[in-house]
Amino acid sequence: MRRRATPLASGHTAKWFSATIGEHGEHVFRVPRWAVMSELMAVLNLTHSGRDPEALRAGAIGFDADTTTEVRASMDATGAAIGAFWRHPLLELVVDRQSFDSTPSGVRRYGDAVLDELDDSGYSEADVAEIIEAITPRLISGLFPVDDPEVSRRAATFLDS
Repeated sequence: MRRRATPLASGHTAKWFSATIGEHGEHVFRVPRWAVMSELMAVLNLTHSGRDPEALRAGAIGFDADTTTEVRASMDATGAAIGAFWRHPLLELVVDRQSFDSTPSGVRRYGDAVLDELDDSGYSEADVAEIIEAITPRLISGLFPVDDPEVSRRAATFLDS
């Protein structure tokens, strides 16, 4: 992570938002364009297909090699989402998304590099969890842009579970 030569100006649309992340202060994020969101969703969908989330939560599925691989892939996909949303006005990620192909494995490798960079820059797991908490509702609403109170209520219920 490096300091930007010129601070990044934030946009003034609904795609831009901020969150305070631990001791690192205010961070600015932007919902990426549809093509990037599609890549992220494809990777997130691949990492979660075929598993029963309720069974995982209840511990009914042990952490075998497949589950461990799935957890790693999910973390990497989450890292890619963080990188895609990152618009900190003073700090830029050194890892370059353009250095990775747009295949699911390329997106996951990018996400892994983002998480490594955050770790190397002093962001704890709790800090990363706060970033994830900040971007997840925007990730979901960016993929399914509707202005329906019932959909918003159901999405909020899903995120709280």
